Amino acid sequence: MDKTSILEGADSYWKSMNGCIALDDRWEQEGETPSKKVVKDTILSIPVRERNTVMEIGCGSGHIIKLLDSFETYYAVDQSRNMLILCWLRWNRDKRVRCIISWNGVDTSADLILSIEVAQHQSDPIGYLKSLISKGNFNHFVFTLLVSGLRTEYGLESGTGSIAVSLEEADSFVLGMDVKVVTHDSGLVTYVCHYGNMSSA
Repeated sequence: MDKTSILEGADSYWKSMNGCIALDDRWEQEGETPSKKVVKDTILSIPVRERNTVMEIGCGSGHIIKLLDSFETYYAVDQSRNMLILCWLRWNRDKRVRCIISWNGVDTSADLILSIEVAQHQSDPIGYLKSLISKGNFNHFVFTLLVSGLRTEYGLESGTGSIAVSLEEADSFVLGMDVKVVTHDSGLVTYVCHYGNMSSA
């Protein structure tokens, strides 16, 4: 994004095809998480006429498609070429799927925007989310933040690297948003916002 970048540890991890395959396998192994349940329930709550286009920022290998009840076009966007390769191998026969490498400058205009377990791997999690909001028009936005009492950094140069924002930062960011659902899962908070033209918020 314009004012934030992927953390060094996370970047190194996703440049490794083995690391990407391990993340791909984890999706199946962990089963239904609170974040996945929120995404599935959110899709069901959106009128069919508003499910035409879905854009997932940080799509990984595209497993989220399995949770999408109906849609016409799915834009798979990721900074990791390896992840998009896995996504393409899984979904290239599905004509609804479009793969986009890198989200820098991408127009985030869609009925539904998803960004699950992505913000915490950015150098500025809140700046990353603000940048998404500023780049397009959409009605529904589902995203996660890693939240702690105080801002905390984990393994920035190794592992997958992540930043937990403070509760105050998270609350300030969503202030004024129409937040319909919030779930907590070991510090990972899932927010569901319903808006007409989020970029004007």
